Amino acid sequence: MKAKILLITPNFKSLKGGIKRIQPPAGIGFLAEVLLRENYEVIIRDTALEGYENEKDLTDELVLVGETDEQIADFIKTTAPNVVGISAMFTNLVDSAKNTAKIVKNLFPQVPIVVGGNHVTNAARDYQFAQTNDLPALSNLFEDLIFDKNIDYAMLGEAEYEFPKLVDCLLNNGDISLIKNLVYKNENEVIFNSPPLSRDDKRMDIENLPAPAWHLFNMKKYSDIGVFQSS
Repeated sequence: MKAKILLITPNFKSLKGGIKRIQPPAGIGFLAEVLLRENYEVIIRDTALEGYENEKDLTDELVLVGETDEQIADFIKTTAPNVVGISAMFTNLVDSAKNTAKIVKNLFPQVPIVVGGNHVTNAARDYQFAQTNDLPALSNLFEDLIFDKNIDYAMLGEAEYEFPKLVDCLLNNGDISLIKNLVYKNENEVIFNSPPLSRDDKRMDIENLPAPAWHLFNMKKYSDIGVFQSS
């Protein structure tokens, strides 16, 4: 039986009455296709998309867009994943990413949870800079994430080929110290497997990646909503 890998995009915060922009995340699409080629079963869930009509008041100015905790829990329970990846591309997704991790752990305490995305990578860079230059206040964003009790690992940068290696290690008791750009905690210490990422690091050539696994997305709903980031 194939191992199930669940990739989740969490709910997002938006201004009340504002434009709620949403589009299929290409990064998850690339990652999903690579995982498929490694013979994993891959499930994608954009909880903000599936619950796009739902708005929960957070403050007088902010709402949370997306599925309820109960809806997310029901989907995860039905899916019963072996590994969960949660994408946090922007800061307005972080609280929901942590909440999603909590929902997963409440249902499946032994399932590894990995966070990634642009916010995670940049917060890690800021953390490393803060540690080097004794700026503790700048460490908070990443510390809050990596020391969250429900999050096991963070992957930095473009992880299309490293994440499947991590999945294999997690499922087969492999050596995670060999996984590049992996971050995890050891009691009160943050472990970086690779040297600090530079903002000048060469990005992966997109031509070396397979086309995203768009067939795993609810593309019709994205199209029906039609409020993309570029519009």
